[in-house]
Amino acid sequence: MPPLHGYQVPDDGMSARIGRIVTNPRYRSQGLAADLMKRALLFIREEGLGRNVRIAAQRHLSNYYTGLGFQEIGDPYVEDGIAHADMMLVL
Repeated sequence: MPPLHGYQVPDDGMSARIGRIVTNPRYRSQGLAADLMKRALLFIREEGLGRNVRIAAQRHLSNYYTGLGFQEIGDPYVEDGIAHADMMLVL
């Protein structure tokens, strides 16, 4: 598990985590990141890797992740000069 910063919500021991998702700017707006996230969530469900899935999302993308079923948990925080929010999807 990656180390948590003091401002992040502590792990609950029941969650899988998805790390950074990056799409080359040439290929954005084609649904590739959404497809990758959906495949990752399916894999986590099928393999029984957790009851929840957690991500640390950049705040400007929180609506995007909400559209995939995630909800913000805890308070927003700044990491590497960028506003973030911990988010969780209950499977």
